[in-house]
Amino acid sequence: VVRIRTSGRDDLVSIAATVDDSGPGVPEGVAADIFEPFNTGQAGRAGAGAGLGLAICRQIVGRMDGRLSVARSPQGGARFEIELCLPCAGPELRRQVLNRADPTPHDTLHVLIVDDNATNRFVASRVLELFGCTSDTVENGAEAVEQVQRTRYDLVLMDVKMPVMDGVAATRAIRALGESFTRVPILALTANADPDDAADYLAAGMDGVARKPIQPDELLDAIRRVMAPEPVPAAA
Repeated sequence: VVRIRTSGRDDLVSIAATVDDSGPGVPEGVAADIFEPFNTGQAGRAGAGAGLGLAICRQIVGRMDGRLSVARSPQGGARFEIELCLPCAGPELRRQVLNRADPTPHDTLHVLIVDDNATNRFVASRVLELFGCTSDTVENGAEAVEQVQRTRYDLVLMDVKMPVMDGVAATRAIRALGESFTRVPILALTANADPDDAADYLAAGMDGVARKPIQPDELLDAIRRVMAPEPVPAAA
């Protein structure tokens, strides 16, 4: 059960969300550590645990100066509560929303995620799930070059700075494989996305750039632009 409450004050919006589940709950002795990565907890069944999901949620909420807590739900399971206080969107942000690319005709996409960081791969795959996409993951550019020759992908999300082979070298290698590989869209997914960097990625054969940390709406917009029948330039 999910409940979301909002209220406005001046130029701020307060958001409070409560998520109740009917599972085995979180014992009091485990609650303090449940947001740590790979915490296995004591959920009463073999192999149960929080993995990375709750740790990522805490990081996301923390970066927005919010609070994420866990308690026992009245239904007997766990209750997670999120509290955020965020600025209202100003005219500039509203203009950016209006400049979003239109949906593409693709029902779904099969995507290759290339990133040497396990957390980044996990987050990207979960965000793609929200978009109705399926995905595979590899850890560096060399593995990406091999993987695209084994499996057909509609899109490649390519990190730039990786060991073994970086994203720019991997893109050039993929483009050199032959005609069919020149057409698969490759989207740089990187924290290094200023205009000079972006120009280098495009010159190497990439089709667009999306920023890290991932913002789902911005990633979806970037995917729509590179997947459009006629590529759409990024919004200024």
